[in-house]
Amino acid sequence: MSVLLGIELFAIIDYIDCIAIIRTENMGSLTIRNIPDEAKHLFRRRAAANGRSMEEEARQMILAAVAQAQPKRKSIGQMIFDGSRPGFDLPEAPDTPASHAIFDE
Repeated sequence: MSVLLGIELFAIIDYIDCIAIIRTENMGSLTIRNIPDEAKHLFRRRAAANGRSMEEEARQMILAAVAQAQPKRKSIGQMIFDGSRPGFDLPEAPDTPASHAIFDE
């Protein structure tokens, strides 16, 4: 092959391929088998109605379902702040007589 600035063309292509592999995010994949033909047909129509491929429609549905399923967790700072606001009641201590310390002599 011809040499470009002392570097072979295939070396440049290999380098670009390596960069593409390194920068690619790892994404999981999912295969669903044994879907009834009618369900697949309806799903295909739904995806087309939304202007998406079936794969993108499934991805969006899964992401929406997962986002709804996980409640947002409060940070420790938010919990302390919420506890300092009026209307937040601490548990009351039980009404028991105080005991006196006994020291052995």
